[in-house]
Amino acid sequence: DSHAVFGALLGEGLIERYNVYRRVNLENEPQHHQRQQQSSLMSSSSKRELTVVDLKLGNRLNGHAGIAHGGIISLLFDEAMGWASVCLREEEKDSSSSTANTATTTNNNNTTDNAVVTANLTIDFRAPFFEGSEGVVRVYHDETKGRKIYFSATLESLDGKVVFAEAKSLFIRVRLDRL
Repeated sequence: DSHAVFGALLGEGLIERYNVYRRVNLENEPQHHQRQQQSSLMSSSSKRELTVVDLKLGNRLNGHAGIAHGGIISLLFDEAMGWASVCLREEEKDSSSSTANTATTTNNNNTTDNAVVTANLTIDFRAPFFEGSEGVVRVYHDETKGRKIYFSATLESLDGKVVFAEAKSLFIRVRLDRL
């Protein structure tokens, strides 16, 4: 199909695995990933992990010999953050439906009447992500201001010992009739 990650670029030698998971925090569970506070882009303690992606890249998406192309890494981050926006939207729907009986308000951010699109994506590459590598993308919701949603993310080794790249993004809610 036409989707980049789940269509044209999914397969042997390409994006061989891209499994997206919604982070669920259980009661009495310590805040996940203290490493997030060690990285330069991830210093705020108010961030909340929303999405985790388990991935594996093949050997046909290289820039330099044996190293995954930075544009592919950017695509992986953008896709993971897009899924985080879906998780955030679901949370907002759940929260608004639970308060719907107590008040009637006008909300310009009505989640059913808009789409969320990437406005800005900044990536800092920290270590080469070699072909055939497996990794984890962790996406954090930093804050929401009106129509603006800010995310940060890391691409790290499965054991969390190596951070390959860090990303920050701004997503914007856009009314469907304006797309």
